[in-house]
Amino acid sequence: LERKELSIDELADEDTSYLLIDRFKKRFVKVWNKLCEVKGRESTTGRATERKFFYAGSKYPEIDKRIQRFINRKKEFPDYHDIHRIVSACNEKFDLHLNKSYIAQIAKETFVDVGQRLQERRQEDFAENFGCQLTDELKSSKDPALNDAELSRRLASNKKLGNSKMEEVGLWCVFSFRVIAFFR
Repeated sequence: LERKELSIDELADEDTSYLLIDRFKKRFVKVWNKLCEVKGRESTTGRATERKFFYAGSKYPEIDKRIQRFINRKKEFPDYHDIHRIVSACNEKFDLHLNKSYIAQIAKETFVDVGQRLQERRQEDFAENFGCQLTDELKSSKDPALNDAELSRRLASNKKLGNSKMEEVGLWCVFSFRVIAFFR
């Protein structure tokens, strides 16, 4: 089913091969969960993204523990505001005596660090589970960037641009929190 090409007319159809694959996968997960329930075992497969997230990157164990709990409970990538809220709440609850600018600094550093760790975990999961019939023949030696200096340069340039944009977003978030704090 994965190898089947779709025509323009078939794209509007509700029974395309890709939708069938999706239904089969969902049905498999249901059966897998039921089988695990009957056998009394965990339904997790041990994938990197299913493992508990541990964090000890800030100087404050209270903040680290709350971030861990947030990520493990929500199972989604936190945004800057989530991290800032956690740091602020920990500051109030545990009397950490942090001023607003230091809270913003900790939130920014923690957000970037947590983001990198979650991204590494997702990439590890992808590398471990990468593959389907469409990509089984894929060889890293066929990577066009290895043989094309211009493509390699453009990819490096895009990575640098992406990192600078992420830095801009982080600075904008810190600035906006300072403005909000100023008008309160």
